[in-house]
Formats: sequence, C-alpha cells, structure tokens
Amino acid sequence: MLDHIHGFCDPKFQRIADIFQDNFDRGLEVGASLAVMKDGEIIVDLWGGLKDEGRKTPWEEDTLVLVFSSTKFPATLCALRLIDQGSLDPDKPIAHYWPEFAANGKDKIPVRQIFNHSTGVFCFDPPIRFTDMYDWEGALTKLANQVPAWKPGTQSGYHGHTYGYLVGGLVHRITGLKTGEYLRSEITKPLGIDFHIGSSMKEFDRMATIIPMENEEAEPGTLAQKAQNQFQDSTWEWEDLAYISSDIPSANGLGNGRSLAQLAGIMAMNGTVNGYEVMSPATVDLALTEQGYKKDTVEDVLIRWGFGFGLNSAEFECPSDEAMHWGGAGGSFLIADRQSRTSFGYAMNKMYPGFGDDPRTDPMRIAFNAIVRDV
Repeated sequence: MLDHIHGFCDPKFQRIADIFQDNFDRGLEVGASLAVMKDGEIIVDLWGGLKDEGRKTPWEEDTLVLVFSSTKFPATLCALRLIDQGSLDPDKPIAHYWPEFAANGKDKIPVRQIFNHSTGVFCFDPPIRFTDMYDWEGALTKLANQVPAWKPGTQSGYHGHTYGYLVGGLVHRITGLKTGEYLRSEITKPLGIDFHIGSSMKEFDRMATIIPMENEEAEPGTLAQKAQNQFQDSTWEWEDLAYISSDIPSANGLGNGRSLAQLAGIMAMNGTVNGYEVMSPATVDLALTEQGYKKDTVEDVLIRWGFGFGLNSAEFECPSDEAMHWGGAGGSFLIADRQSRTSFGYAMNKMYPGFGDDPRTDPMRIAFNAIVRDV
C-alpha cells in the first residue's frame, strides 16, 4: 500500500482496500478510515490521508470525525436496548413516557412511528437558531409544542435533526440520562467502542476537520425546503466545541470507520458481542422487521425502513435480507449483516453530496456485498 494508507486487511477483503487506496490516488479523499468486523473481530482496519483542511496533519489510528446522520445508528441502539429491557414499548404513545409531547394533537402518536420517520415532527417549526439545539430541554420543549406537518402515520418524511431529540427525549425521560451518557454507560464503554455523542475536549483534540460540500437548494414550497430552512442561521458551527459537547443524537457523533463497524457489529452479531448482550435476538428481529417502504416525502427517495435502520432494497442493496444500514451527510455509512455476522463502517472528512453522487462509497459497498456473499 502507499505510504498514506495504514492498518491491516484480511486478504478476502483486499478489493475494498484497493478501492480505498484508489480513492486517495484519484484525489477523492483527504482523510478517511474504514473497517470490517466479522464474528466479533475487526478483520479490516484501514486509515490514511490528512485530517485537516490545510493538509498538514496526518489522519492517525485514533482520529475521530463527525459522522452526521450515521449518529442515528447508535441512538437507535439505545432505544432498542430499552425496548429489550421492557422499559420502552414501541406501541405505547410517545406521550406515555413524555407527557408534554401530547400537545397539539400528538397524544396518540406511538413510539414506533419515530423509527420510520412518520410522526410528522420532521423539522423544527417554526425555525430555530442553530445554537438552540445546544439547549437540550429547550429543544425538547419546542418539539413537544409543535403541530405535526401531516397526519401521523400516513406518510414518511426524513426527521433529519428531530429524530435524535425524539429518540433522546424518550431515553432521557426513561433513564434520566442524555443519549450520549446512556450510550457510553450501556454500550460503548462495556464494548470498548471509541464513539461519542456529546464529546469532551479529549475527543475534540483528536477530531478531523470537515471539508464541506456545496448544498443544493431544495425546490421551493417542498418539505425538503422546509427542512433545509429550519435554522435561522446562515452558517452552521459544526466544529465549535459547544456543538461537539452538546447532546445531538441525530448528527454530532464523533467516530471513525472502526467504531462504526463495531456499532454495526452489535446487530450483525445478533445483539451480543464478546459475551456482552446489548439486546436479545428477538429485538434484533424487531429491528429487521419492515416498518414501511414508500417514497420519503422530504428526501424524495424510496426508503425501506426497519426499526430505525434502512433495510436491504433495490434502492440501497445490502449483502442479504438480514442486513441493515444507515449513513450520514457527506458519505459516512454503516452496514450490519446478521446472515454473515459481518459489518462495515466508513468515515471521512471530505464531504460529497450523497450515496448516489459519491464516487467513493458505492464501489466500496458493492464490493463489500459481493465479498460477504462469497465468503
């Protein structure tokens, strides 16, 4: 491998390593990491490039980066653990656990509808300042007082920022802990996973600089435009310590390819890794149960929803029908395949518009699918 790629790779997965290296050779990456976990063991762990926009500082083995909506994967794991323990019932109203949420006709919305993005509370409405998200209780109060944008349960529309607060509101009301605290105590610390929601200065100092993409303007009058304009600010302070240290379970997780593969590995391993049970196989079954398959009215794409995760579909092909996935703005993503007990994680600092337009991620995913099916 070239000098800027480090780590190790199981020979069976060399095709992914070759694509990863080629992405650097073609100038598509600045800094990135990827990993594959099988049977509870990391068998591919690669990182390379540079972690700052000035292109002076190497991406290290323990470098972390914002993974944006890939943060929703571990946030969902927290909810599934509470379901598994009997503390959260997906068929009870959200307001059963969070009474204030009942305001303005939301008293009967079941917990389940959060996880297929059909509650109608898909963005902050009216718009808020970006920094209002740092105020945990304030953000929850705003959502509790909202009127749904559609009759709950009748359509799905991606809850880009609100998902984390809806899930996190339940976690907080049930446990007294914010999502990042619960994730750390119940999942990442016991399993030694270097992933953080609500990070400290220690993690902040290891953080790579995001190299942003140009956002396309949504079509006027659409739900996508409403979501795009839910913040009053013209700029977002992604790399401000105040943002990183806040609990924003939709978007501000810090991790890398290794930690994403480990998080996905929990589901690939049927809920138990190295003897530690995060959830039972029955709850993994729930996660893999289709909760809807229709066009998302915000993103204008077909999404086959499991319980908080995307499922195998023609629109996003995975290794098997026992696989689940999700990703984040710019390109980070995770895949968990229970059939092969294999997971994949990828994180980077140079952002591209999305899976369909990202020349790096689709070739890696397609190669991963093919390799896993043949192993």
